Amino acid sequence: MSHPNSSEAEKLLEQKKKELQAKLAAMMGGRSGGIRPPPPPSQASSNSYQNTNNYQPPAPPTGVRPQIRPHSNNRSVTDLQKRILESQNRINSAVASKIATTNAQNQAPKITGGLNSQLHPMLASFNGKQDDNQTTFIPKPNFATAKANQKVATKPVKKEAKKEEKEPDLTQNPYFDPVLGSETLAPKFRAPRNLRFNMQGKFIAQGNQMRAELKAQQLKEKILNTAKKSELEDKLDLITGDQSLRREPPPDIEWWDLPFLPSQSYTDIDSNRVNLSDQAGLTNYIHHPVSIKSSATTSSLPAKPMIEKIRLGLLPPEEPKVKLSNLMRVLANESVQDPTKIEAKVRRDVALRKQAHEQQNQDRKLTADQKRDKAERKLEEELKYFGYQCTVYKVGDLSHPKFKFKVDKNAQQLHLTGAVIQADPFCLIIVEGSPKSIKAYKKLMLRRIKWSEEDNINSDNNDSDEEDGDNDEASGSDVKKSQVGGEGKEANYCHLVWEGQIPNPIFKGFRFKKCPTDAIAKEFLGRGKGDHYWDLAKAFEA
Repeated sequence: MSHPNSSEAEKLLEQKKKELQAKLAAMMGGRSGGIRPPPPPSQASSNSYQNTNNYQPPAPPTGVRPQIRPHSNNRSVTDLQKRILESQNRINSAVASKIATTNAQNQAPKITGGLNSQLHPMLASFNGKQDDNQTTFIPKPNFATAKANQKVATKPVKKEAKKEEKEPDLTQNPYFDPVLGSETLAPKFRAPRNLRFNMQGKFIAQGNQMRAELKAQQLKEKILNTAKKSELEDKLDLITGDQSLRREPPPDIEWWDLPFLPSQSYTDIDSNRVNLSDQAGLTNYIHHPVSIKSSATTSSLPAKPMIEKIRLGLLPPEEPKVKLSNLMRVLANESVQDPTKIEAKVRRDVALRKQAHEQQNQDRKLTADQKRDKAERKLEEELKYFGYQCTVYKVGDLSHPKFKFKVDKNAQQLHLTGAVIQADPFCLIIVEGSPKSIKAYKKLMLRRIKWSEEDNINSDNNDSDEEDGDNDEASGSDVKKSQVGGEGKEANYCHLVWEGQIPNPIFKGFRFKKCPTDAIAKEFLGRGKGDHYWDLAKAFEA
């Protein structure tokens, strides 16, 4: 079966043959002798023609009579014939390979994909191995791909304006209810707003303009206020806006000079007829500022520094404070002349300075009365700002004089008021005072005093207990005395029953009171409305 490409190859071959014959005829036309006819093609070339569709080599050109050249030119003619045959063989081999390739493609089986499906047209020529002559399977686009070409090639597309359809008028609807139907029922389309950037310096210029307008307004108000104060607002014609101030021509005589000129003319000044006796018209315009008393007291002039007094010669210059460490630096010449004398003088000056310093410290110390007054003053200030605080303690045994002394002495030193109720089951201690004093006394009762330690003092030495100031206390022999923590006795204790703030103190001082029974203790505390302390301590259990 012949292929369309074979006819094209034959036409191309015939064309090449004619061109070669024309060239050969042109070359042979100018020679004197003829040439021998070309020998038949080689066996190899004939075999190649036979293999490509029974192709026959071209016959020698007709109408051209071969001529025989002399023997001297036989060699050159033979070389030319060989060259012509070689070119013909190359052309024939190229055409034969092209025809063979085309026939192989036509005779190749049709390739299908999986599941007997057709392949993509771009993959139809791909047989598993890529051809060397075929470099790509992607078709070349027929449009511009470069950015520069795209910009040139693109044409502006005209956008057609969309015609907005008018919404039907709801009021024309026969079922329209004017009560329910309104424009607010249907949502309205809100067109988006684009970003609008402000130019640089826009708001700065607006601020400067507003400040300038405000300054002009303040200046205008200041002028008006000044005119009102001087009562000249009726003489001035203030024109608002950008117009200038219209001024009237000056008068022949000023109004404030009228009381002093008898003839109502300034010629009186030249004739010395000015009346200066009547100054009532002047005193009204003299401003007498009201003296305002300063809130701060003006103290006397500050004392001049000592160095200024020394410069003025009011005081003699101070002697240098020489020590043994800076002796050679300050008194270099004197120390070399008589070092022993200078050393003794320096030691004496150091001792005098130390004595003067200690004397100044002693002079600044407060006396006993001043210290007491200072403590009372601080106590009053603390009570004024923080109020009174009260604490109640329950002690097992307070018969030992050491405990009594600590309880009483510390209460007096801390300026506390209260009472110590000595009874058979327990002892009740009530103290009142400032928060600072109560804090120190609480630390004494709960931490400093060791209530459970043994005491080796004989019970006979306890007969010297102090009696109460009101003679209500019983004698020391009435109360059973025993050693603290002695044999057969329970361990002593001290518990905080209650603490808090009270409006006013109940007791005027700190005192001891022996109460054998509960009734006597409640009666004593009831005088100051403090009997509830006894009930509270009696019901307290640690």
